[in-house]
Amino acid sequence: SGICGLKNGDFELTLGFEWLEGGRMLLKLESVNPLDGVLLALVEDEDEKKSPSEMQAADPNGLTWQLEIERPDPQRHRLRLVASANQALYFGDAAMKFTLAE
Repeated sequence: SGICGLKNGDFELTLGFEWLEGGRMLLKLESVNPLDGVLLALVEDEDEKKSPSEMQAADPNGLTWQLEIERPDPQRHRLRLVASANQALYFGDAAMKFTLAE
């Protein structure tokens, strides 16, 4: 589909992407609620320990975030993220298979 939705009650995130030159991807995140920050890591398996990267706010309201990452293997990689809003943390985990659409 090219997008991946993550939802917890009324807290909703949508992940999308665009391919960049050099085998890179621009990962985009949109939120219904203003976010204070987003950290994410691209991992290959559940047990992998990898330091997260900080997404950059793409608008002043904290609703749109983006980060350039290495090109994932949709069959192997998973995306782990933590979003912060109103002094609460929201954790998400998603397979990268949504990137097969483009």
